[in-house]
Amino acid sequence: MDFHGNINLRQNQMQRMVVQSEDNFPVTPIIGRVVFKGAKLYMCVAINNLIPVWLPLTNKIDTYVHTEGSVATTWTITHNLNTTIPLLQIYNAAGEMLIPDSVTPTSNNIMEVTFNTAVDGTAIVLFGDLMPQSGIGLLEPDTMWTIGDISNTSYDSVSLDVSGQGGSNPRAITISPDGTKMYLIVDGAFNEVVEYDLGTPNDLSTAVFNSSSFSVVNEDSTPYAIGFKPDGTKMFVSGFQNNRIKQYTLSPAWDVSSAVYDSVDYYGGVTTTQIVDFLFSDDGTKFYSLSPGNDALYESSLSVAWDITTISYTGQFDITVDAQAAGFFFNEDKTKLYHGGFINGLIYQYTLGTAGDVTTMVYDNISLPILPVGAYIRGLTISADGTKMYMSDDLGDSIHQYSTNI
Repeated sequence: MDFHGNINLRQNQMQRMVVQSEDNFPVTPIIGRVVFKGAKLYMCVAINNLIPVWLPLTNKIDTYVHTEGSVATTWTITHNLNTTIPLLQIYNAAGEMLIPDSVTPTSNNIMEVTFNTAVDGTAIVLFGDLMPQSGIGLLEPDTMWTIGDISNTSYDSVSLDVSGQGGSNPRAITISPDGTKMYLIVDGAFNEVVEYDLGTPNDLSTAVFNSSSFSVVNEDSTPYAIGFKPDGTKMFVSGFQNNRIKQYTLSPAWDVSSAVYDSVDYYGGVTTTQIVDFLFSDDGTKFYSLSPGNDALYESSLSVAWDITTISYTGQFDITVDAQAAGFFFNEDKTKLYHGGFINGLIYQYTLGTAGDVTTMVYDNISLPILPVGAYIRGLTISADGTKMYMSDDLGDSIHQYSTNI
């Protein structure tokens, strides 16, 4: 069984696999891929080199979550799955995966897990009726788990026409951490930031323009990218006119109509030339910016978190796969990076040798042709839970939604 994704069972369910829950099988079958559909695992196989078929691996999958509240070298797990050969995942209290020293079943429903050092945390026990059985199944992170790749992303056939809200040619796009707000920079007379409410978090089909907008034309006549501090009290906008990052205060938080320019900006010379997208690290101590004019992704540090006047350049990655990169985002642990290509209409995937360090990036030779056909990628972002991706379509004056498992 070859997993091309990672399994996260901390919520007592199978999550974020390539191997993700499917209503239908992927349109393009790939040999060795596994999907999770209707509580069953299926693998794509080819019999005698004929047409690929989906072979069920399980009748049913059950999981049990064990919480160890106190540090201990031995955990006794009563899972009641009626087997001595389940698969097991263990995380410490910090959410880091652990490999125990030994796992010993003491009955069909109980196992003992031992560690060299006392730890607390969570164990997830997994068992399927027809799952391959070869003793206790310890899934090694280095050999059986990799991050889901972009090729498993599918178009939801969900789009939003934004031509009536302040302008056209949507550029940057971002979603609030709770998935209830969407923000765009649109072209037009006012070159403004516009705000939408999402009735269902992360569901573009429920987006409604809430008449909240803010023109940044006084600071830059060609705004392009937008970002927020996680609490929604600060907004940052990059523009082509002055090649600077501008900072604004929002009160109340997340209400762009309340934005006030702080008279604070950042100019980094070549590193701020035509920034089409930028991101901060979660703690505000790193800043990443994408410049298609220089075909580069820049990395900088902030000596004071979220203070853009303290930004200093630390390194870069030169992009060669597309002459006009557009929009980028990381996966949750910053071991993967994805960016769009305006010229080729593709989304490209990279692996970072050191998490969060773009100078260690290597192209995975994996790309995704964007749908719908003819769309022009300008902005690109992902929901906080990693299940939805959004693309702003420069040509179609619209936003499109995709399902993913990055």
